[in-house]
Amino acid sequence: MSTPTLGSMTEFNSVRNTVTQETSSFDANLFHLSIPGTNPDQTNGILPGSISLPFFPKKRILLVNGTYQGTETQIRSFITEIENQTSSDNQQPRPYTNGVAKSYPAVRINSFSYNLSFGDVNRVEYTIELFTEAS
Repeated sequence: MSTPTLGSMTEFNSVRNTVTQETSSFDANLFHLSIPGTNPDQTNGILPGSISLPFFPKKRILLVNGTYQGTETQIRSFITEIENQTSSDNQQPRPYTNGVAKSYPAVRINSFSYNLSFGDVNRVEYTIELFTEAS
């Protein structure tokens, strides 16, 4: 397995960062409408009782869980780097490559959360939610 990377984010791409899990979900964002005069219960919700329209772009959500180990200053830099990108009003898409070398050319950070354990101040566990409108 290769090491995951997220654009040019120095601390995320650091050897101090370990991605422990990635969860991926894909949403076709189809809008389902019943066809007037039909009974969807009799067709199990499948045509001809309804129609699915692609009004919205397809969307992939990636949940990246990991741990970051370092000094208090390094951990603060890691958190600040990701929070600054997340809170940017004009967040630019960045490439993300996961541990099995699957690449997503344009992801954005939707959310970032982390847990600090006061028993181990040199380690932080985190979750980053990435999204892309491309399949």
